[in-house]
Amino acid sequence: MESAAGKNPVSHVGKLYAVVAHRVAEAIVERVADVESASCLLASRIGRPIDRPRLADVQLGMVDGADPAQRRHDVEEILAAELAEAHGLWRKLLAREVPLF
Repeated sequence: MESAAGKNPVSHVGKLYAVVAHRVAEAIVERVADVESASCLLASRIGRPIDRPRLADVQLGMVDGADPAQRRHDVEEILAAELAEAHGLWRKLLAREVPLF
């Protein structure tokens, strides 16, 4: 996880990805059936748009017997929606509308 303290929320992709990854994991647990826990890892690459990470990995903790493959579409939709909002996330961070953690 990238340290969020003291980083420029406009240009420091590590800070933004830390917040986006946290939001993705929370949204998955709240909205996707049979998911007990989730973690998200996002990695950038210099020159790539912020909404197109080099790596996006989501790990799910499922209730007993649930198949994570059946929830793939829901997870991908949440990830895509949160990444689409990443361009304007810095405004929400500066306005303190979005917590860092």
